[in-house]
Amino acid sequence: MAKDEKLINTSFEAGLQRLKTIVDALENKDLTLDEGLAHFEEGMKLNQSLQEMLDSAAAKFELLSKGEDGKTRSKSLKINDSDLAQAIENEAEDS
Repeated sequence: MAKDEKLINTSFEAGLQRLKTIVDALENKDLTLDEGLAHFEEGMKLNQSLQEMLDSAAAKFELLSKGEDGKTRSKSLKINDSDLAQAIENEAEDS
């Protein structure tokens, strides 16, 4: 299985953990330029994959929260990159 296929088939939690590992490596390790670029590229692809998972979950949430009249009973859940970054930060602080 190719690395990109692994990103698509991973759970959100596993993907988030891998993203944290990548961020730690980029922040705390002496990487060569090629290693750093490879980590950065993987992190960006993983971030996109995680964002798509969040968008999908938000769409499902909105669908499930519709009333019998088809109108949404609550506001739709929107999650952006800064929310994802905050979740990663909070998770890192809890670890």
